[in-house]
Amino acid sequence: MAKCCRARKPLPFALDRSSRDSLSVQLAGGVRAAIQSGYYAPGDVLPSQVEMAKSLSVSEIVARLACRRLVDEGMIVSRARLGSVVLPSHAPVWRGHILFVMTDFDFNFMQSGIVSSLREQLTRAGYSFSQVMALRKKDHSLDLLGIEDALMRPVDFIVQCFTDEGVSQRLRESRIPFVVIRYQSDAKSPDGSVGTIDMSKSHAIRDFVDKCRKRHVETVEIVCCERLDGFVDSMMRMMEDAGITPSARWLGRLEWGIARMETAERKGYDFVKRNLRRKGFRLPGLYYVADDYIARGMLTAFSECGVRMPDDVRFVCAARRGARPVYGKSIAVVESDPESCGREVSRRILAWLSRRSQFPSVKIEDRFVSGETFS
Repeated sequence: MAKCCRARKPLPFALDRSSRDSLSVQLAGGVRAAIQSGYYAPGDVLPSQVEMAKSLSVSEIVARLACRRLVDEGMIVSRARLGSVVLPSHAPVWRGHILFVMTDFDFNFMQSGIVSSLREQLTRAGYSFSQVMALRKKDHSLDLLGIEDALMRPVDFIVQCFTDEGVSQRLRESRIPFVVIRYQSDAKSPDGSVGTIDMSKSHAIRDFVDKCRKRHVETVEIVCCERLDGFVDSMMRMMEDAGITPSARWLGRLEWGIARMETAERKGYDFVKRNLRRKGFRLPGLYYVADDYIARGMLTAFSECGVRMPDDVRFVCAARRGARPVYGKSIAVVESDPESCGREVSRRILAWLSRRSQFPSVKIEDRFVSGETFS
């Protein structure tokens, strides 16, 4: 850890205007020598670029170029609201602290994908990274005590995952810049955020529906846990416009937690078994399953009952890249890529932190990938 910053010492050197070296190279060399000699110790704050320029009678551009060279060399780090801090030779001084705030929704997807990628990219860039979850109470309201505790420590930037007005309100009150990752691109951006990052399935669903039309699929049954947003309604409208008859089956709410995956798989298994026992039941032309664990259960039940794909029914499910359900044939999927999403979110955050300009609107699209269950 860096020690507490002492009063800023003036630069202990002058520039030689007859030298062949540029002024910025000389300035960087002078500061480098002062650090290596111990004049500036780890944790010390250098004079500001304005102060450097004034004391040496050079432009601020010269000072900025010199500081950038020293940052690239790992000699100093620029910290918001503080200035250029001398780095110790054995340990990093964090450039700032970024907090990731989640609600207890789809924890496995976020934790194993976006969060891990964010942590890797941001810590590599010199930022400390931590995360906190707003837990849901029995009445479905969110417990914000974890967020309150996290905000008692210095935080420079916040990533809010999923729109929740209670969480957004608390972040607005903190006056810390925050960006929101959301699923519904048509949802209202929370007041007070510096921007939004939309995770969208629109292109993937458009490609999927177009494939259904070209393959003359007449009926599609969409299987979901519960009605969380307008995504299914939007998909059904697109299918109707393409001359396809859609229907939706809601299997009931899942409690988010350790037992979620097992519960979802059981719901999918029971759904298929129950339908196949019904007198006069006919399989639809295609199943679209919005949860990969429900899809696992359904595929197991189909195999036990001798239902073949795509001979008896075509099958598509939502899945993350590299983690689709195991089956004897390749499965067609609407595929998300949380690792790539995390890298893109990190890139945008770092760009914003370096410029403090308007956060660009970002949309990260899923894609439809054909497989033997629907090619």
